[in-house]
Amino acid sequence: MRELRKRPALGSCGLHLSVPAVSTPVDLPAEVYDTLDSVILWGEHSVAVNLLLWTIARRANPRALWVTLCPPEELPPHDPVALGWVHPDRVRFLRPEQFAPSRGVETPTLVRVVRPDEPQENVTLLTDFLGLPQTLQELVPALAVEGGHPVLVVEFSERISRYYPSDHASSSALMRVIRSEGVKLLSSFIGQGRPDRFAFDHVYRVQSPTREEWRSSTVTREQGSPGPPFEMGVAIPLQRLARFRDTIEQLK
Repeated sequence: MRELRKRPALGSCGLHLSVPAVSTPVDLPAEVYDTLDSVILWGEHSVAVNLLLWTIARRANPRALWVTLCPPEELPPHDPVALGWVHPDRVRFLRPEQFAPSRGVETPTLVRVVRPDEPQENVTLLTDFLGLPQTLQELVPALAVEGGHPVLVVEFSERISRYYPSDHASSSALMRVIRSEGVKLLSSFIGQGRPDRFAFDHVYRVQSPTREEWRSSTVTREQGSPGPPFEMGVAIPLQRLARFRDTIEQLK
């Protein structure tokens, strides 16, 4: 009777397979935290979106300035501001209309105040800056003066959608001028994502089964730094993000 040979075990004969466990903790790319790259998170349910936003902001700069466009009485119970996680000195409650773009300055006026030899790039930045909402014209330079790694967080940005066109070019100008001031922009958008979200450097979609099942949410990279496990279009359970797990531990 012929003797049956044993099948070689995986890993022998020079074959090595690496299969990470589902629970292996991961982190977002360093660029999400440590650079001036802008980041937007969007999804239909605010709890997971804004808790992840706070997780990123805390890592990027614990003293990030947090602007919420939601009145205090309407904040969801698990919102970082409602939970008292953001120091009152670093919170600004603003009405959506306060984020409406300014009328800017007419070109003939700029011609009179700008030097003839000023580089066109600088003129464009000045024009874009003067088109920012008056509120941002005050907040952004003030943050830049603080030094370090200034971070501006804008929560519930969907509430200002009616003031801005959804094309990429319009939002790119806003991103460009904020970055030129040395300020990092983090934002959340609750609802269906708009085309202009791709004006941000990093775009992540946060999906929750229901409002109540936010702990089962996933995060998917739509734009930004590549690399495992955040491959394009691959949904990663939020619970795999060690920093996010630390965040929800604070809810207990």
